[in-house]
Amino acid sequence: MRRGKRERVASVLGRLNVLEPMGSLGSRVQSELPILAYHRVVDIGVESDFPFDPELVSASPADFRAQMTYVRDHFNAITFGDVIRSLDGDHELPPRPIIVTFDDGFLDNYTNAYPVLRDLEMPATIFVSTGYIGSVETYWYDRVAYAIYRGPAGPFVLGSTRFELTDVASRRRATADAIRFLRGVADPVRRAHLGALEERIDCTVREADRHLSQAMDWSQVRELHDAGIEIGSHTVSHPALSQCDDETLAFELWESRRELETRLGAPTPVVAYPFGGPGEYDGRVMAAATQAGYRLAASYISGRNLLGALSSFELRRLHVERYTDLATFASMLQLPQLFAGAAR
Repeated sequence: MRRGKRERVASVLGRLNVLEPMGSLGSRVQSELPILAYHRVVDIGVESDFPFDPELVSASPADFRAQMTYVRDHFNAITFGDVIRSLDGDHELPPRPIIVTFDDGFLDNYTNAYPVLRDLEMPATIFVSTGYIGSVETYWYDRVAYAIYRGPAGPFVLGSTRFELTDVASRRRATADAIRFLRGVADPVRRAHLGALEERIDCTVREADRHLSQAMDWSQVRELHDAGIEIGSHTVSHPALSQCDDETLAFELWESRRELETRLGAPTPVVAYPFGGPGEYDGRVMAAATQAGYRLAASYISGRNLLGALSSFELRRLHVERYTDLATFASMLQLPQLFAGAAR
């Protein structure tokens, strides 16, 4: 369903006050585990003035509070740890369970999302890329977005593709195409292109812009963990895992888990595949995640998960974007068979 049509349908259903009754009927037919996927919770102001990738912004703090209030009022938020205990027969899941997740580990997860979760007494899971936690450098894909946004006007070549950088719109298109290209090539090639890009265009983030795209530090991650927020692995350096050779794949999975367990003093049984779309993880990646000791893994493919028949190493998630209004958000949760992908 195209976005415009989906939002119109959601708005009509919301005005008719039929979402909750229809959702309750569906929950009696089959028991599902919806998993919400967020990246960033931040007010970006005038979007054309935002020098990083606005597509990583899932919600403003106000919208996130409204969404989490809806979740609290209609669902029971749990963690992946609860799911594992249920699979092991040690714990019974509540009715209408849901998991709230964040990818990457941006600072605004701590400054903007966590206060809302704390106020509403809701658990969540944050998947962090350990190589960036506590670093002054932002994530590689946001550095690409920044370089293209701040770069000089004119031609820009990446691989065999030539871009013409003029206005903000052309730079946003170039950003999307460049990141799509870089996540689709072998990891050594990605690293080589990044190095060449940084030689041609200054990727250094200005001090005045640094706070707009920054990872948490380890003290903040520990505080979240101690407060009951589940911390999962999102690898070390956030590559597309299917593009890694066996040695790099093992390092990304094992080392991120090792560091999290060492720093937090708790098991790390769940990982989210970076990017996580079709072709960005595969059977080899799932086998490597199993060998690295994970019990569950989340993809970034939109869809539903059937309790009792979970695809433990390719769990699907429901994407929340900055243009997801509350009616669409509610429809996505109450009627996932219409507003999300197929169940797995």
